Amino acid sequence: MDKAHEFACVSYELARLYIVLVYRSPAGNFENFLLALEKLIADLTRVNPSFEVVIGGDFNVDLLKADNRAKDFINLLRSLDMYLANWQPTRLDACLDNVASTLRIDDCIRCSLLNLFLSDHLALECTVEVSGLVSEPVRHQRHVWVRPITQCGQQRFLQLLDNINWDLLLVHPCAELNFSSFFKEFLCIFNGCFPLKRILQGQSKRHGVAWVTDGLLDMRDLMLVAYEKFRADRLPSSRRIYSGLKKSYQQAVRMARLQFNSALIDRSPNKCKAAWSIIRASTGSSVPSTIPVSADDLHDTWTDSIHRIRGGIQASSSVAVDLLAASVRPPDSQLLTWRPVTCEDVLRIVTSLSKSSKHCPVWPHALGWSHRCFTSVAHSEEGPEDPLWC
Repeated sequence: MDKAHEFACVSYELARLYIVLVYRSPAGNFENFLLALEKLIADLTRVNPSFEVVIGGDFNVDLLKADNRAKDFINLLRSLDMYLANWQPTRLDACLDNVASTLRIDDCIRCSLLNLFLSDHLALECTVEVSGLVSEPVRHQRHVWVRPITQCGQQRFLQLLDNINWDLLLVHPCAELNFSSFFKEFLCIFNGCFPLKRILQGQSKRHGVAWVTDGLLDMRDLMLVAYEKFRADRLPSSRRIYSGLKKSYQQAVRMARLQFNSALIDRSPNKCKAAWSIIRASTGSSVPSTIPVSADDLHDTWTDSIHRIRGGIQASSSVAVDLLAASVRPPDSQLLTWRPVTCEDVLRIVTSLSKSSKHCPVWPHALGWSHRCFTSVAHSEEGPEDPLWC
């Protein structure tokens, strides 16, 4: 931006298109404007050669006059492979506003005049047609400056404009000084409500955090503006303002996070699981997707422990009696009693299990073998060496 001319450019990456807005002051140096415009177009085409360019605005060059300025302006655009889309007057009988583009005029760009009753110039409505949108935008891993325009910021901006006494700015007899005072006050309010932010291109505004709202972002922007002001002047008043805004922002963040987590738990069918998910997300821990121990390892560990315990116990009547004596019995309870177990008891239990496993093809053979085994033990002359206890 210069006092003689101003440029504002945005890129629409999905359409591979640059859109440039221009204002040239009629009092500025015309040759400097042409040089700056040529350099801007050259820089844009060098960054992305495949992008088309559309330039529109108030050039303050009457193209309906065959003077040197109009010829130089048209020749510069044609040297950049750009052509004008409007040849109708936009202020009285002068064609001062126009649109130029590297796209084909009439096929891809159409202009029409509109009277918005906001200026002494007619507005240009421009329609741009592109052949197609690319599937993925061009990504550049670099930091860019952006100015987010939020709804809360707009409301605050309008309120601050309403509270200003604009009559106090019209104290100078010179119109240029009055305009400078007005523009300075306007920019101060605008920058405070919509501060510039330096972000990595392609980075999400909310960083994927669902509980961050536009109100929190506005509070953070105000806090950052207050911090920059405190760094600049180091005044105690600026520090108090920054500290107050920082405390309010931290409280609002905690409250927003608490309300979001509470609502998430209330909506979840398994509230305990939802709460633990929030805790793990806050601590950075996660539940392993698979158990690190295989089924074979678990089985081998279990059987090995059983074998070790069994190997440490000698099979004798005294050992069984000692184990029964050392067992803890429920006090004053007759629910648990100890008695010898006979072979008929074991055979009856094994026979009862056949009902739950009748669909198993191996079960009849195993049941018959168990029946013969316990029958032979029960009818042996010597009998079992040690009784069974349960």
